Amino acid sequence: MGYRDLHERHISAKEREKLAADRVTRATTEAEKEKAQRWAEAWGAVSRVHPLRRS
Repeated sequence: MGYRDLHERHISAKEREKLAADRVTRATTEAEKEKAQRWAEAWGAVSRVHPLRRS
């Protein structure tokens, strides 16, 4: 695997964030949903997409 520039890393993080968000919608238990939500927020932070504030 070669060197990835900033743009490629950003795109990769956004793709992973999308996969994590899809996992949230497919989760069947609350524990799975919470775990998937944490992953989606983490990848969103990496891809510079800030998570929504929780009430």
